[in-house]
Amino acid sequence: MKVPTYTAQLDRPRRGQGQFLTAQLSPSAMAAPARAFAQSGQQLAEAGSDLAAFGMKKAQIGAQSEAASAASKMQLELAELESNALQNTNMSQAEQQYRQQSQIIVEKYKTSMSNALARRAFGSAAVKAQTRGLLSFVKQNNARVVEAAKANLETTIQQEMKLSSDPSQSSISRRESFLRALMEIRDNEQDIGPDEVRIQTEKLYSETTQNTLLNLANRQGADAAAIATAFRKGNNADPMVQALRENLSAIEIDKIATTLEKTAARNAKRDNDARKANDAAAKQNDEAIVRQILFGAAPQQDKADLFEGIKDSTHLTVGTLRSVENYLAGGAQVDNQQHVLEVSRLISNDEITNDVQLIKKIGDDNLEITANTLRTQLLPLITTKTDRAFSQAIKWAEASLGYDASSQRAGIPLFEDKANKALKMREEMLAWQYSKNKTIKDPMEKAKEITKRLLAQGNQAALSSLAALAEQYRAALASRNATRISNARIGLITVMQAGGMVTPLEAARADFDPLSIIDGPRQ
Repeated sequence: MKVPTYTAQLDRPRRGQGQFLTAQLSPSAMAAPARAFAQSGQQLAEAGSDLAAFGMKKAQIGAQSEAASAASKMQLELAELESNALQNTNMSQAEQQYRQQSQIIVEKYKTSMSNALARRAFGSAAVKAQTRGLLSFVKQNNARVVEAAKANLETTIQQEMKLSSDPSQSSISRRESFLRALMEIRDNEQDIGPDEVRIQTEKLYSETTQNTLLNLANRQGADAAAIATAFRKGNNADPMVQALRENLSAIEIDKIATTLEKTAARNAKRDNDARKANDAAAKQNDEAIVRQILFGAAPQQDKADLFEGIKDSTHLTVGTLRSVENYLAGGAQVDNQQHVLEVSRLISNDEITNDVQLIKKIGDDNLEITANTLRTQLLPLITTKTDRAFSQAIKWAEASLGYDASSQRAGIPLFEDKANKALKMREEMLAWQYSKNKTIKDPMEKAKEITKRLLAQGNQAALSSLAALAEQYRAALASRNATRISNARIGLITVMQAGGMVTPLEAARADFDPLSIIDGPRQ
């Protein structure tokens, strides 16, 4: 086969006029495309590497964020677990509870992580948080152990100390109780430490000594000051105190003795106050009996029996006892008006302010004042000045009974009953005032109760003149004299009201006829 040949149709150009062009291929130019391709490939490779690195970083950041969030929640649960576990009174169980539960919490959050990166990040944070939490719990729980040990030890010591400080117990039992307390302290050294053992031991010696001395000083009739002095000198009669004292410093001995001396002072004041209180109570009781005798409503023989119980009283003056004795014997039969006026002046000037002073004055000066004047005139003067409510109740009752002092002095028989009721009312009010066991507290209420009862009894003195007044009224009606009829009617109705035969409201009716009641059936 013949290979075709190509014959150029055109001549090769020349370099210039009449010359051929000459051209040469540059090696650098020939390599440029390859270099450009290579550079492009490198850039693509670098871009891919950067993308991969960013993706890894993004994954790491996401894992760390997830782990941090879980660790934060886990710490909250661990804190709550710590608080709950510390509530367990059994400290050993509490620590076991915390360890087990904390591990469960850690595993819960660890398994909740979305990938291996997050689990690795969480694992590191979890170890730190769990360690911190365990250390915090153990520290607090161990402190509780020590405190519980101290509390239990204190309870035991106090129980044994109470026995060893009791002088009423035998010396052997007291010594045994003290030794048990001492051994208990030493046996707890591992829990409370050597320093606390020393403190508790010194405290045991000091407090046992002090408590024993205080028990001795607080006995009935004991001389606390003498006990304190003997302790300072080191010659107490109690062998337990003597033995304990040898283990005390001079400062401790002085401190205990000072405490005991203060107790002695308080006891002395207590005893003195008790004596004063007893004396005051006895005095009040004796004075109350005097009031019952002079102002009470009991029979005379009962009053005489009451006086037998106070006649040798050291809480009443000689004058008071003399007054009571004179009263029981009948007392003054007639008042010495000068004596009455003198006593009234003393009351007005506040030189006599109570009934006891009044009675004493009468007895001391042998004043001739009747029991009636004492009750109805002099005592009310004192009462009026000291108790307005009582005084007002008396005045109301007198008015309700229709009593008027001027009417009594006039000597009208019609008013004798009113005067007697007023006197009876005063006596009952005075007896009530000095009574210890009042069922009624208000003086006005008591006055109303007494007045109602006295009014229900009627006016017997008035009723004795009823028949004569009725005849006078009938005679007036027969005379047809209006003035005479009116006067007789008023007199008759007044007596009927006083005798409780008719009420003021009934008597005020225009058609009221007094004779209809007098002549009619008696109700």
